[in-house]
Amino acid sequence: MPKILKYYKHLFPIKVRFSDLDIVGHLNNSKYQTYLEESRIAYFQDVFNQDKTSLNFNSVLSRITIDFIKPIEFGDDITIYSRLFNVDARSFEVHNLFVRREKDKTEIVAKAHSLMAAFDFHSKMPTTYPEEYCEIVRSFEETGEIPSSGDSFP
Repeated sequence: MPKILKYYKHLFPIKVRFSDLDIVGHLNNSKYQTYLEESRIAYFQDVFNQDKTSLNFNSVLSRITIDFIKPIEFGDDITIYSRLFNVDARSFEVHNLFVRREKDKTEIVAKAHSLMAAFDFHSKMPTTYPEEYCEIVRSFEETGEIPSSGDSFP
């Protein structure tokens, strides 16, 4: 198992569906973002203990990069590992690892890095996160430091 996985506390399993594939049988690149969105929603619901029907996150996606390392295919059991870093009043970073497990093999098949910004959906303007919000995330993550040894995130 890649050493870096021990730093990621939030896991979100996904089963790759046939409808998620492109013409060559790989996960369509747009579906990576859909999976990341589902993972972010699950993170907020789990960490903030929100009602599963609540979509009130006061965040918008500001930037996203995805590194496609190996193809994801139909039937793969993928787990998205998530970790938040650099949480402050205006934004935070989300690091995700797409991990495939097959028998005795665990491998990282994609990496994503997102920047989320605080946003008020009523006023349609940037805003700030309450300090309580930031503290809940910091407490869950236990640290804001990016691991530097072994399997580092690019």
